[in-house]
Amino acid sequence: MGDETLNKSADLPAPKSVEELRQHLFAKHNAAVDHDDPVLLLYSILRVGLDEQDQYQRAYTGMITEAFDAGAKTIVDRLQESVPQLSEEIASKIIAANIGAVEHTGVIMDRTLSAHRRLLRWTVVLIFVGAISAATSLYVLFSILS
Repeated sequence: MGDETLNKSADLPAPKSVEELRQHLFAKHNAAVDHDDPVLLLYSILRVGLDEQDQYQRAYTGMITEAFDAGAKTIVDRLQESVPQLSEEIASKIIAANIGAVEHTGVIMDRTLSAHRRLLRWTVVLIFVGAISAATSLYVLFSILS
């Protein structure tokens, strides 16, 4: 995996500041949002959760890449060392040893995917809470305006 694949998120725009969010909400919805509005608190909470998820995702991607590269390097190194003297018996023993390294890499990848799934579940919960909060804020806003 090349570095350009891992760094695609570097092309993403920077998170909006609270002031930029307030300006955007005013421009798009013609609704002024005070500095102490709960929507801004929710935005900050979600931003922290998303930033944390991004950090975990980068860490887990790095761990998967390192484990995969190490396993692949181990396999390649072992095969290259043994190619000149291989007989049927030696070849089968080396392949068995490499299978163990691949199985270990698979275990690490399974653990990483499991942790990533937990993070995704928490993200869904945060998004759901955000949607409820936004709906509540809009309901209160419309109630006040009507």
